[in-house]
Amino acid sequence: CAPECDSNFSLVPVETTTPHNGTYLIKHLRRLLRVQRPDFIFCVHEEGIPALTQVVLWRFLFCRSAKLVYFTMSAFPRGYRVKRLTLREALKWLYFSVTWWVVRAGTDAAVCHYPAIEQELRKAGYRKPVLVQTQYGVDSDTFRPNPEVGNRIRKELGLSGTVIGFCGRLVEEKGVWDILAAAK
Repeated sequence: CAPECDSNFSLVPVETTTPHNGTYLIKHLRRLLRVQRPDFIFCVHEEGIPALTQVVLWRFLFCRSAKLVYFTMSAFPRGYRVKRLTLREALKWLYFSVTWWVVRAGTDAAVCHYPAIEQELRKAGYRKPVLVQTQYGVDSDTFRPNPEVGNRIRKELGLSGTVIGFCGRLVEEKGVWDILAAAK
């Protein structure tokens, strides 16, 4: 995707490495932050994955004054309640502990999906602002069906019958293939 700009903002989409269980990184982020020097960064990544840690660290080095807000949809494992840990569990605990410390120290606010996550964040020591936003939505007064425009676009594209729009990553977990199978 190409950057989108107007006189008030610039929105720059970024490419990631191949996702595997949420363990991906953002390509060219260091260079992008050095060149763009953003005032605000909205990171839509789970706090436990490397991408958010990467954003926090590069932001600290290249655009420290930028405000960094991250979005999370799930509670983050913040520790183990067992007396003895295996080496694997100890390494996992260390990874989560360091990552959580980086997120707590390196972000300015969080946006989460529901109140229970806010409670978990608070219990785990997150003292910065947390906004509970159950789902992203649209202004239905502004964005509503317009049959004239829809018919014109269908005609221009030569479309007929049922048309399904999709905006997202073309990966199995998003359900695109399920929609195609159901449409048959």
